[in-house]
Amino acid sequence: MSLLTAESIDVHAHAVLDETMGQAGEHGPELTTETPPRFRAGKYELIGVKYRGSPFMDPDLRISSMDAAGIDYQVLSPNPLTYFHFIDPQSAQNYCRVHNDALASVVSGRSERLGAFAAIPMQDIGFAIEESQRAVEELGFFGVYIGTDVGLKLNDSKLDPFYECLTDLDVPLFIHPAPASIMFGVLFFVARRRGNKGFSLKGVVVYRATLAIRKQIGWTLVVLLATGPIFLLLAPVNEWLQTFFSWMPATDEGYDGEFSTSVIAITF
Repeated sequence: MSLLTAESIDVHAHAVLDETMGQAGEHGPELTTETPPRFRAGKYELIGVKYRGSPFMDPDLRISSMDAAGIDYQVLSPNPLTYFHFIDPQSAQNYCRVHNDALASVVSGRSERLGAFAAIPMQDIGFAIEESQRAVEELGFFGVYIGTDVGLKLNDSKLDPFYECLTDLDVPLFIHPAPASIMFGVLFFVARRRGNKGFSLKGVVVYRATLAIRKQIGWTLVVLLATGPIFLLLAPVNEWLQTFFSWMPATDEGYDGEFSTSVIAITF
């Protein structure tokens, strides 16, 4: 098995790395061993999600789960709770370096099944370029990840050197929404008993938070399409598209219109 022979490739597979804990200074991240477990990034907390002992953190369990799901290859990516675009630059830079080195270690011995995208700190565009080059040219990553909100509009000219760097490297930019108010919110996941089948996770998600993520996706997509062609991956976009186009007149063949065709063409 290899990327070249894989028939099913998952490009949206987040990983959580033990080596990154505490590497953003006071911002964490932190993963407790209490019950239920608590994951903290800044002032944002995710409670009740089992990261340790799961495919998120155990690559062998991940590959076993891939086999069960019929997935030949996965490209691993940063946890969206830890983009850290709004913390001090030095902490963000240190975190991303450690993250990318640790992720490279995970995939290096499993390159026939796993690849990687890099975490990039956007507080300093010069360093963002430097780390993108290092991740692709030295670590062998396939591209980079950023959030939908990096402190600048995504069509701001200050980002042009960053986009030019990715064009020169010939790699995609994956833009992923993060939970609204990540530095201030708390999201709970509640484990509940389902007979003798064990525990499943039931998300308790406020509609406002869901709407905020959809808004991030929507405006990001509109800005980028209005700016011009760009090779990007934007996720999770399919659900948003269904909502966005739900008001448009449909035919038996699907939605009409050049805009909808253009949007669907760049989604996965």
